[in-house]
Amino acid sequence: MPIFWSYGADLFNADRSKVTIDTPEGAAAMKTFMALRDVSPKGVESYNANEVGTALAAGTAASSINWPDWVATFEDPSQSRMVGKISHSPIPAGTKPGSSEIGHWTMGIMTASKNKQEAFDFMIWATSPEQIKISAERGNPPVRTSTFTDPELTKQEQFRHYPVLMEAIQASTPRPRHPKWPEIENAFGIELSKAVAGTITPEEALKNSQAAVEEITGLK
Repeated sequence: MPIFWSYGADLFNADRSKVTIDTPEGAAAMKTFMALRDVSPKGVESYNANEVGTALAAGTAASSINWPDWVATFEDPSQSRMVGKISHSPIPAGTKPGSSEIGHWTMGIMTASKNKQEAFDFMIWATSPEQIKISAERGNPPVRTSTFTDPELTKQEQFRHYPVLMEAIQASTPRPRHPKWPEIENAFGIELSKAVAGTITPEEALKNSQAAVEEITGLK
């Protein structure tokens, strides 16, 4: 999705009334996607997120689009050969400004809860500046600007990526909000994997993805 967005492509149009995968913008993104495939480690067609992180930590991949929680692994000598050797940057531009993909960790209170006030009090405590800083020191990505910019953290080598991560978040795009998103993501991912494996062409991957997502969403 970050590559897709960086070329002006998207899964849906602005009002989510039409699937827009098989477009000239999508084709431009696929060209870059396939070029990256050509310089990726062998077997990349079967990688999931964990394999991507492992390859970078092992030094068998030169770069990757990362989930920020992996940074703690990259800086852990027991798990990484690349401690202190990895730099970070926001998603580069294609034909449009680069944009990271963002998800959310959320907390909520059930309507049937018998302890709503206690649950709310916990949420306030857990997201306080003090607790978020403690969580960040243990390797979890922060959720507060004050933590991203905390000089006590950013001066430490293992947190040197915080300013860049904050920059990436400010230029990020959320995953498409759709009740069938897991099905949509899976269908799109299957076709991309086939293209990476060379069993179908990039053009066929876009065409097949378009048809699959139209079928899932009922949009034509």
